[in-house]
Amino acid sequence: MEWTIENEEIAQNIALEAEVLYMCHCDCYNDYRKKSLMFLFPTIMISSIIGGLGFSESFTSDSTNKFILGGFNIFIAILNSLYKLMNISDSEQQHYLLSRLWYMLYEKIRYELQKHPENREECKTFIQSIVDMKMNLIEKNIIINKETIKKYKHKYKDKVNLPLSLKHLSPIVRYKNKDIIPITPSHSNSIEMVI
Repeated sequence: MEWTIENEEIAQNIALEAEVLYMCHCDCYNDYRKKSLMFLFPTIMISSIIGGLGFSESFTSDSTNKFILGGFNIFIAILNSLYKLMNISDSEQQHYLLSRLWYMLYEKIRYELQKHPENREECKTFIQSIVDMKMNLIEKNIIINKETIKKYKHKYKDKVNLPLSLKHLSPIVRYKNKDIIPITPSHSNSIEMVI
């Protein structure tokens, strides 16, 4: 199979989908990161203060103060239990990993399409490898939160008319007549966001 415009458009569409999913997972990662810090900062600060007060004989000599320290320790234990129960840290790490993997797929395609067709990897092998990567990532995909879905659905009005570049990413370009020209889909169909 040779590199044709149709094959380039297949690769481009996969890259555009990867670009959107990269951004969705980045947004989810940032949301979980904020939630994680909301649990971790109070826990660290209160634990440090309680630990310091626990060594103070003048503070711990009064039985009321001992109950106050015990109450704060129970509060910290509850915060830690909620943090683990809500699985915030795992979700944060999974979204981070998936954002990196979707970005790697995007970059692999972008890099290959910038080359002259004669210098590219064999078309059939390349298309098969990116389809396999995409399917593997879809298998690993985790739920993207509703706020992020609403954001992108609102932004693209339920259809993703994917621009060449979203945020800071470079546009995908292919070699054509010794000039590098940005690829624009020849068809007017838009790609539906699969989330």
